[in-house]
Amino acid sequence: MKSKTKMLITNINTLSALFDRLITERIKAFFFSKNNNLIQKKKQEKIIKQIKIEISNTLLSSIKKKKYHYLSEQRTFKHNSEKLVKQLEELTFADLNIGMADNKLSNSIKTSQNNNLLENIKLSRISLEKRAVLKNEIDKSYKKFFK
Repeated sequence: MKSKTKMLITNINTLSALFDRLITERIKAFFFSKNNNLIQKKKQEKIIKQIKIEISNTLLSSIKKKKYHYLSEQRTFKHNSEKLVKQLEELTFADLNIGMADNKLSNSIKTSQNNNLLENIKLSRISLEKRAVLKNEIDKSYKKFFK
């Protein structure tokens, strides 16, 4: 009997979602370390370890079954396809921009300084959109390995 391939869902358990989560959690760990919050950093390290296990399991499962099935997020605009490694690098920068903008927004709110508030909101919003597009492209690129 042929085993059914698990359908992965974007933003939940696709390879790109796991990469994105790993990057995001690493950024959080960086800021916890930077702010000397070692208890939170230690918690982040546990989360990171589990995400790496999920990435390994997803890769091994798709390689074993020679298939990668996923439901992609629908976007309102198109983006040209790029190579997987380049997309992952761009996803890292998008997530880092989101982390930096959110950190600056948080500090602005805490200190009641509204100096670059709109600029940081724009950076975060643009980076969030780019992140969504890149995640779709990563999954498309990876799926092509099995065709």
